[in-house]
Amino acid sequence: DYDMASGNDLIGTFKIPLAELTDRAEHRAWHPLGNDPDEVEGAEDRGWEVTADIGHVLLAVKWVHNPERLSPVDIPVDYSNPVFPDIGFVDDVERPPNELVLFLVKAWGLKVMDKNMFSKGGSSDPVVTFSLKEAGKISEKKSTVVKKNLNPVWKEHFAWQMEDEKRFTEILVVSMDDYDMASGNDLIGTFKIPLAELTDRAEHRAWHPLGNDPDEVEGAEDRGWEVTADIGHVLLAVKWVHNPERLSPVDIPVDYSNPVFPDIGFVDDVERPPNELVLFLVKAWGLKVMDKNMFSKGGSSDPVVTFSLKEAGKISEKKSTVVKKNLNPVWKEHFAWQMEDEKRFTEILVVSMDDYDMASG
Repeated sequence: DYDMASGNDLIGTFKIPLAELTDRAEHRAWHPLGNDPDEVEGAEDRGWEVTADIGHVLLAVKWVHNPERLSPVDIPVDYSNPVFPDIGFVDDVERPPNELVLFLVKAWGLKVMDKNMFSKGGSSDPVVTFSLKEAGKISEKKSTVVKKNLNPVWKEHFAWQMEDEKRFTEILVVSMDDYDMASGNDLIGTFKIPLAELTDRAEHRAWHPLGNDPDEVEGAEDRGWEVTADIGHVLLAVKWVHNPERLSPVDIPVDYSNPVFPDIGFVDDVERPPNELVLFLVKAWGLKVMDKNMFSKGGSSDPVVTFSLKEAGKISEKKSTVVKKNLNPVWKEHFAWQMEDEKRFTEILVVSMDDYDMASG
């Protein structure tokens, strides 16, 4: 009985065992109100003992399936919503993969990390970190931070270049943190994906349960850490591709037309014996860093090339120009040596590359 001033007073109560509704039909009936359950000893499952006629309630109840109540994790993954983003090139499935591409879609049902001070509930500021070996070193890539959201959506794309011999032996570690600029991030959960599962070159899209901190889990399974509580799931898609832009020029067939050999200024008479060696220095690629940066990683070099060859009985050296601060220099420079007939096929051309330094040599 409602009373705004002194508080409500109980009229009566009854209960309905849900096991009676397994036939999915509507169950409509009058239910007699009984005494306060705290004052009734041995109340029957169907309803409390009625010691007086204090009223009846007509209600209808049934079990139904509401698709909007489903967790996204329980729904078959839709590869078309959203589609995997354009990777910017056509994947040549006939060539071995050299790049791992990943599409972070969204997360659902994340653990509350930032509790409300004056009310129940709370939120989190999720950010995802992907850790993977790239070119022999651990490469970390991070998503953006989604503020105050337990069901964040990212739709962000990441890519790693992978060495051929290591591409199927690495493990991708995925960690989710609650971002906190002041005190530092707090781990929500983590899981890992063995890249050996991706050998079919197909897109692998799935919900992954977040598990405990791997440092706190003994004997974590390869597919993911032990999950001791429902702390959320992450939907991501991952696959191997062949990115032609990742190829080293050394691995691509040499193109004799790009650039063409420069004009030597005369017509070569192939009927007469050769008397000159001509050389075209085109370019270099992937040079060693010789001048390391002082305040950051990496660095560069100032390459110059020296060619040494006997010419008319004496050592003749010819040098290229210096290309400043470049690990992939391009020269397109032409050189020539006069050769004695009897020695022309017995000499050896020595090619040396130096990092130019005017001060120390």
